[in-house]
Amino acid sequence: MRQRTDGRTSFYDRLSENRIREEKRLEAERLAQEALDAVPVPERFHTNELSFIRPQGFKDKTFHVFTLTDIGPSPLSVVIGRTPVEADSDLETMSQMLLEDLKKHYLI
Repeated sequence: MRQRTDGRTSFYDRLSENRIREEKRLEAERLAQEALDAVPVPERFHTNELSFIRPQGFKDKTFHVFTLTDIGPSPLSVVIGRTPVEADSDLETMSQMLLEDLKKHYLI
């Protein structure tokens, strides 16, 4: 078999190099897609009583209630609720959404 002296590779070498390059490109695309499809690590929640990882899809609707009495209706109650706020939401929109949610879940 004759060796080339002009520095060019054979047709079969170029085919093999192209195949290897294509396999590397496909593997890189596969790894990039796997990274995009990966389930995000859940956020850890801390309270005074416990710490847990919130299951994916669960929403935090924590309420803190401060009252003047231990039993029955209180002449004054302060309720602080956790609700995610969209960047473009205003107070009126958030209030209406909260009222609808309370009606739906607590039959106000």
